[in-house]
Amino acid sequence: YAVLLIIGTILTGLLSLSFIKLGYVNNIENMLVTNGNLINTMIKQESNQNNREVDYHSLAKELSKNINARITFIDKEGDVIGDSGIDNLSVIENHSDRREVQTALKGDIGISERISATVNIDYLYVAIPWFDQGSEVIGITRLAYPLVEIEKINAILIRSVILSVLIGLIVAIPLGFRYLNHITKPIKEITDKIKNIANGNFKEKVYIPFLEKWNEFT
Repeated sequence: YAVLLIIGTILTGLLSLSFIKLGYVNNIENMLVTNGNLINTMIKQESNQNNREVDYHSLAKELSKNINARITFIDKEGDVIGDSGIDNLSVIENHSDRREVQTALKGDIGISERISATVNIDYLYVAIPWFDQGSEVIGITRLAYPLVEIEKINAILIRSVILSVLIGLIVAIPLGFRYLNHITKPIKEITDKIKNIANGNFKEKVYIPFLEKWNEFT
C-alpha cells in the first residue's frame, strides 16, 4: 500500500510540475509576442512621424531595460541592425540561418529554444516580422528570454512538489494503515477462529459483523 501511495503521489507531482512548466513557458511566449508587436507598432509610428532613420541599436538597449528581455532588430537580409546584448554589431554574424528568423522572414511568428552563439546563453527566442505598407517583410523584431530564469522557476516548483508529496505521505500513510487495519482485523479474527474450529475447538464462535448488520436490516 505504502509503495503504491508513494508512486501515485510522485506521478501526480511530476504531472503537475509538467503542466505548470508548460503553462509558464506559454505565458513567457505570449508576453514576448505581445511586447514584440508593441515594439513594431512603436517603430512604425516613430518612422512615420519623424520621417527619419531609426537608431535601432540604441532603441534595442533602451527598450530592453523595461521588458526584461534581450531585443535584436534584424533586417530582411538577416543582418543584425540593433542588439541590446552586444555593443559592437560588427562581431555578430548574419542571422538568416536561425530557425525563428527564417520563419519570421516568411511572415509568421518564429519561436525556438537554443544556446546563443553570440553570448553563449540558453534563450527562448520569439521573432516577429514587421511589414511595409503591403505584406512584404522588411525586418524582424526578435525578443529573447533567458531559460536560466525558467530553470530557477522549475527549481522552486520542484521543491514545492517534493514538499507537497512529503506532507501528503505523512498524512495519508497513517490514515491508510488505519483504514486497512479496520478492514483486515475482523478478517484475521474470523480466520483464526475458523482455524481453532478446524483444530477441534467446537466451542469457538465465529462473529461476522456484516451478517449481524444484515440480520438487523431484515
